[in-house]
Amino acid sequence: MASDGIKISFAEVSKTASSIRNLNQSLTSELEDMKREVNGLNGTWQSDAGNTIRDKFNALAPKFDDYRRVVDSYARFLDSVVENYTQMEASINNNASAFR
Repeated sequence: MASDGIKISFAEVSKTASSIRNLNQSLTSELEDMKREVNGLNGTWQSDAGNTIRDKFNALAPKFDDYRRVVDSYARFLDSVVENYTQMEASINNNASAFR
């Protein structure tokens, strides 16, 4: 069984990086909204349980930031792949044109 390999375009990789970046931003916004809501309960939910939930949720905030940075780093990696392969393709094409 012959394999045709993986066929992707630079435009598709760039589009995927952009989509990942947008989804990451949306998730970050949602998490910030949740944090604001949970902390906003401080005025109405004053109890040990309320304090515990707020403390636990706020303790997760650095992890949310870490995950956001990892996902953003992956999107930048995809952008870098496109840039490097585009440059390599141009270089190969220029070198190949010398064989006339």
